[in-house]
Amino acid sequence: MSLEAYIEVKVRDRFGKVIVRRKKRSRSFVRAFNHALCAQIRQETTPNPAITTKDTAGANQNLRNAGGPFYADAPAANATYGAVIGTDNTPVDIENFQLGAQCGEGTGADQVNHQACTVAYLGVAAGVSSFKVERSFLNNSGDTINVEEIGVYTFATRVGAVTIYIMVLRDLYSLAVPDGGGMSVTYTIRIAV
Repeated sequence: MSLEAYIEVKVRDRFGKVIVRRKKRSRSFVRAFNHALCAQIRQETTPNPAITTKDTAGANQNLRNAGGPFYADAPAANATYGAVIGTDNTPVDIENFQLGAQCGEGTGADQVNHQACTVAYLGVAAGVSSFKVERSFLNNSGDTINVEEIGVYTFATRVGAVTIYIMVLRDLYSLAVPDGGGMSVTYTIRIAV
């Protein structure tokens, strides 16, 4: 059995024409992915040891009290969770907790308009169970944005109604997104027997 993730990206020009289409295997689940999965399976309020990981702001968070599931299905114009993109090409490390230089929401330099992020269960076929996380980004910044990193941020609500955001995937991917164009990112996460 193996846990795998694949990334497919499409870059479109200002007329909607696909100018780049690439697909590759992701090799970059980060530590928080494993911590989130463990916290969901344990569902204990006082496990020993605590399941502590850094959130996207760099603060240590104990995931043991994250009572609900972790979400990635972000609405449009929300850059705090869901699939995210950035401009930093620092090599991926298991300890990464945020993108190196995330593209924020807006129309300024290195900003994009985040479309809604969807999470869809794809089912089971030929011994493979999979789901996908998909989001599009529009570049209305006035200049080309050189995307160098792609990731997925999730959120959960901890006891006391505290919302925590963690990064579970980060991959390097070098793409030029033209002004007036956009890109879409699809992560497909699969368990194969």
